[in-house]
Amino acid sequence: ERLCQRVDALDSAVDAGAWRDGRDSAQIAPGARLAAGFDVSPDGAHASLVVAELLADGRVRVAVAKAWRDTRSARAELPTVLDKVGAVRCGYYPAGPAAAFTPLLETRGGAEALTGGKVTQACMGFADLVTSRRVLHNGDALLDAQVAGCSRLVSGDGWRFTRKGVGHADAAYAAAAAVLLVQSLPAERPSWERLVL
Repeated sequence: ERLCQRVDALDSAVDAGAWRDGRDSAQIAPGARLAAGFDVSPDGAHASLVVAELLADGRVRVAVAKAWRDTRSARAELPTVLDKVGAVRCGYYPAGPAAAFTPLLETRGGAEALTGGKVTQACMGFADLVTSRRVLHNGDALLDAQVAGCSRLVSGDGWRFTRKGVGHADAAYAAAAAVLLVQSLPAERPSWERLVL
């Protein structure tokens, strides 16, 4: 608390005003090339799959594809949801609570384990893009709450989102993974070029 007012995070990882400015009513474009991010809360009481689309102007649109209230439901439904979403790549954090999903994710094409410096890249990159007003979102209540509650956990010269004492951060971690991966998707060749080759 500050002056008897609730503060979401004392060392906020993501600029709250910039996040609010990114609210946009447009949806992910049908047929868009997507990257996804998946994460689980440390208590196993929540899991999130977030997708990201890279727009022509370099901005990124994110949306929660599915959220679960337990790992049992997530385990049962995740493969079907991933098939429906059709993301080219899906990032997850095998050194964190999502480790239990490693076999399920790695048997699917396009899974990418984010470890070490990639975790810092994902979190800091996400926060920087939000501050630069380069992330759009539809104002999903879950993502809004988790992004607002994210604090920094210093790691070397960088930082990542903390998972301790701030509630769930799985949707924020999933969004960061999706944003990191969608920016590095190889450019799709035009259809005429594919025909020539």
